[in-house]
Amino acid sequence: MRLGMMPGITPVVGGRFGDPYIANVVALLKFEGANGSTTITDTSPTGTLWQTTSSAVIDTSQFKFGASSLKTGQTTTSGVQSTTTNSNFNLFGGDFTIEGFFYPIAISPSTNFLWNNGPDDTKMDWMEVQNGKLCFGTSTSSNWALRITGTTAITAGAWYHWALVKVAGTFYMFLNGNLEGTSTTTTYLVQDRQFILGRKSPNGGSPNSWNGWLDELRITKGVGRYTAAFAPPTRSFPIF
Repeated sequence: MRLGMMPGITPVVGGRFGDPYIANVVALLKFEGANGSTTITDTSPTGTLWQTTSSAVIDTSQFKFGASSLKTGQTTTSGVQSTTTNSNFNLFGGDFTIEGFFYPIAISPSTNFLWNNGPDDTKMDWMEVQNGKLCFGTSTSSNWALRITGTTAITAGAWYHWALVKVAGTFYMFLNGNLEGTSTTTTYLVQDRQFILGRKSPNGGSPNSWNGWLDELRITKGVGRYTAAFAPPTRSFPIF
């Protein structure tokens, strides 16, 4: 863990909990709501507008924190996306942290997309679970490849915390607070983006969307929260 940084939640005066980097948080999705709802609320300072696609809905049958989470169907278009391309998701030119929780229903087919940050299928950065391992990849129009492939086996029926961090040119990928690998790739684009959770890209297409539940997405721009093993958050991400 970086000096002076806490794993997701930091105690403040009076015994309450807050986030010292809340001003840098550009997305904070808790997926709270009525069962079957398609309303997605962003509690970050940016208040970005989001929309569900295809069969993705708020679901109260499974959750990490609160009383609900996002359930995505195993199709090519089921997920959540920011409604527009904007500079909040122009992340790769500096430090950042993208993190959240996932719960797989099944580790099949071989690839399930967790998130995508890019304008189309040929220019994007993403995370996925491929053959039961967490992976991070980047592409430009001429170079599509996984940059980090995790070593921990992911099984169905459990919640996992995941994080991708960039600090000073190095990418760090974590699963349940354990470092799964690093990369110093420079194959990525620095441009305004649309952020997509649970599926491949704005125009869909195979591989399939996430097959299960997603909870507590937090994107921190300009701050790499973790660079070594840490204790995953044990409560909902703070909103202040």
